[in-house]
Amino acid sequence: MVEIGVKVIWTDQAIKQVEQIAEYIALESSNYAHRIVKLIFDATKRLEKFPETGAVVPELEDQTIREVLVYS
Repeated sequence: MVEIGVKVIWTDQAIKQVEQIAEYIALESSNYAHRIVKLIFDATKRLEKFPETGAVVPELEDQTIREVLVYS
């Protein structure tokens, strides 16, 4: 069986935002901050295997750029 997938490329801005999210959550709970970051990266792994599960970023209108809401 051949596994088909894509490579997720993180922008510098996206990485910085994840770091900022983790720092903010860690003010209350470093354990919870770690869990949220793990959820974000797990979602990325799913997106690599199933790229169409992510939503097209509306303001970019580019089918190759997707976003996944992890926690809202």
